[in-house]
Amino acid sequence: MPTTVFKNIFHFLTLILIVNLLAVFDLFIFLPRSIFYYEYILVFLALFFFKKVRHTFFIFCIIFILDIFDVMSNIFLFDISQFFSSLKFIFLYKFNLYHYLILFFVLFYFICLYLYLKYLKTQPFFSKTIFIKYLFLFYFIAIFLDVYNGSSKLIETNDQRKITSKNITSLLLKNYFDQAYQFLKNPVVVFNYNQSSITFESFKKDTTGNQLIILIESWGLINDSNIREALQSNINTHINQQEYHFKWGKSKFSGSTASGELKQLLNLKGNYKYFLHHRSDTNNIVSIFDYKNNQGYTTYGFHCYSENMFNRSIWWRNIGIKNAFFKESFLKDNANKKVQLDDDGPFTSITDVAMFKYMESKTNNKNNKIFSYLLTENSHLPFKKIVNDNYPTKNLNFNTLPISEEAKNQLKYIKNLLTEIIDNVDSSKWNKILIIGDHNPPYLNKIDRNYYSDKMIPYVLIYK
Repeated sequence: MPTTVFKNIFHFLTLILIVNLLAVFDLFIFLPRSIFYYEYILVFLALFFFKKVRHTFFIFCIIFILDIFDVMSNIFLFDISQFFSSLKFIFLYKFNLYHYLILFFVLFYFICLYLYLKYLKTQPFFSKTIFIKYLFLFYFIAIFLDVYNGSSKLIETNDQRKITSKNITSLLLKNYFDQAYQFLKNPVVVFNYNQSSITFESFKKDTTGNQLIILIESWGLINDSNIREALQSNINTHINQQEYHFKWGKSKFSGSTASGELKQLLNLKGNYKYFLHHRSDTNNIVSIFDYKNNQGYTTYGFHCYSENMFNRSIWWRNIGIKNAFFKESFLKDNANKKVQLDDDGPFTSITDVAMFKYMESKTNNKNNKIFSYLLTENSHLPFKKIVNDNYPTKNLNFNTLPISEEAKNQLKYIKNLLTEIIDNVDSSKWNKILIIGDHNPPYLNKIDRNYYSDKMIPYVLIYK
């Protein structure tokens, strides 16, 4: 009898571990998911209520795929709906040996699970009654720990005894239902903030001179105030050389780059696809470009990557950008020149500095005032470039920072980019410039991820 009980417990724990194998990686990388999802109970129950193993395995595959999509959409800051739509760009990623090893591991994982489920079907000692008792006891303990930690969705408390800020167990499908409900109810809704975004605060009523917004991909707010101030101090030196004033600040962010654009350009949250079929100036929604067009400005938009990425060639124009330029425009205008592309990141694009200089050349409108927007690309994660600090100073040594080499290189790159933009800006042309991040850098590594605020992004307002 003890042997039978031991085997039941062993098989139960082994199956729990295999089915929830994603949670094991939570010890090493950032996975914003619960340790267990209630939906996986269906896999355990199907093992007894279906005669054929393939039915049980099929249920697992469906839940596993939903799990992966949910994890990846959270890691990379996409809403689930945006993440699904972004899959069409998967062929643009450059796969290396590491990616193929991950694919091999996943396939091996699926094979092992199928064989183990098949093996369990042959074990006469594998009692359904005992197994369900174990299952009930297991989730009872998990829910109890959730409540004790104060992290359960069932009971919200301010208890400081939290082991983790995430739930131990929760509903996977709730995330999908919430996304579907919000999209069906309100594809685009106004931010429920007491004040406008920093873009609207800075530019909505200001009609003085030429104005520029630069949205920096994956520029996050460093939590360490000493490092943050040291970085700002270095940038301030170059701003002073251009005889500008400056104001540093921070702004709330939520979601992906497209979400950041909606907030800064329209003061809205929701799904950018709304503007594939609606114009901002005809639906009681007014973009910053609508204001500027009405004020007599000529409006521009520039992006280092393709016009097809998230259909920006369509919705940018629908929010009032009269002149839009992308990678395709740059290559066409430089067809007889040697163009240096950035091919170290996930998307091969025009270098950020080259696109900035291209923007300077394309916005020489002598008749009207200019209002321009530039969206960068080359600091996108995963960040594989090796970067030297082109503007080293004694008060900021990147090599001593407690983050990975990837994070150090990305931070060096952003520092270099900010400096080069300021050094190359035509100070006689631009009266006011807002440089702001879109979201924090969504690193997989927990140490890197926690190095940045998960709620705020930085900005610097440069003005005459």
